[in-house]
Amino acid sequence: MLSISLNLFVWIFSYLSNLYATKMKLLLIAKINMRSNPMKVFWFCYALTLFLLSYSIRICERPLSRLDSDVGAFNFSYYPTALWMLIISIPSVGYGDKYPVTPHGRVLAAISFICGTFLFSILCNSLATVLNISPLE
Repeated sequence: MLSISLNLFVWIFSYLSNLYATKMKLLLIAKINMRSNPMKVFWFCYALTLFLLSYSIRICERPLSRLDSDVGAFNFSYYPTALWMLIISIPSVGYGDKYPVTPHGRVLAAISFICGTFLFSILCNSLATVLNISPLE
């Protein structure tokens, strides 16, 4: 099933390349998707960022929870804890109830703040694109 879907993707990719007489690169595909489906691009980027960064923070903070049994609220050995910290931290600075303690976890938290800024700029751009009124309207 995976090979069939991969072959279909390659066929569509080559068909579009021949149709527009250009080499399809990742940036061009991102621009086309951003123009045609801006909110889908935002939600895809948001979900991908949440998954990758929360898993990375979980990996960075997990040795701390194995070494110290008295970490309390900082127990990032569970994926939902790291996910909750990022869901709250990406759009703002967070509540402060859960935060990383290790240096690698803190760097990843800072990266999540920066990614949150970029993601919400994509959201503003998407909303401006969706809510744009043409002169005929």
